[in-house]
Amino acid sequence: MALKNAWDAIVVGSGPGGLTCAAYLSALGRRVLVLEQHDLAGGNCQVFRRHLGGHDYEFDVGLHYLGDSGPTGSIPTVLRGLGLADRITFRDLDPDGFDTLVFPDFTIRVPAGWDAYRDRVVAQFPDEEEGLDRYFAVLRALPGEANALMVGGEADAPTLLEWGLRPLADLFAHCGLSQEAIAVLDHWSGLYGSGPQESTAVMHAIIAHHYMHGACYPEGGGQVIPARLVEVVESLGGEVRTLAKVDEILVDGGTVAGVRLRVG
Repeated sequence: MALKNAWDAIVVGSGPGGLTCAAYLSALGRRVLVLEQHDLAGGNCQVFRRHLGGHDYEFDVGLHYLGDSGPTGSIPTVLRGLGLADRITFRDLDPDGFDTLVFPDFTIRVPAGWDAYRDRVVAQFPDEEEGLDRYFAVLRALPGEANALMVGGEADAPTLLEWGLRPLADLFAHCGLSQEAIAVLDHWSGLYGSGPQESTAVMHAIIAHHYMHGACYPEGGGQVIPARLVEVVESLGGEVRTLAKVDEILVDGGTVAGVRLRVG
């Protein structure tokens, strides 16, 4: 089935990034088609439900909490540009401990706010205060310097130049931290799926910074976010198709000309 020239843009994948892109393109007057190989749009915002032991349970595929979702946060700001700020409500998690880390010999709760986070870790490892302060100084500086460099193009970024692309393990070693302290500080790796040897210091810092504004959860579950984004795309003349696996992106003379689906 050929649909040449039917669309101004085709977005492959209906995760939150793809749907946000599609929604903004639609708002700019483009006819947009979103193609998703799964039977449900949403990517890691999807949920699934199971009836177990006489009870109904809802499970999040990936979005178990979000950061930076206060009134002026980055996520509501993106949604506001699409007219969705008032259509998705974020419920705050406990600011004194939105994560609880349980180890054999101690339990530590991760609070919102750099100062509170630093003090909580130092209270657990008082003999490592000097090294922890070196670590937190680097971690707090990296997100701001990276943002200034991306937005302004030219910025003074000494911490980013020294540590940004080095493995997080190098920073831990530089600060002389114990394995127990590293295990606490590296708990963020569960959000991006790689260890200190594979992770850059700046990626780790940006993830941590995202949650220093506090953590929250979308009312109604993670699926609410893609549902609202799909509504924007479809209300503006676009289409979101599930069970539509893309086998190939077609290129003609160096320019993308379309896609070929598995079904043709």
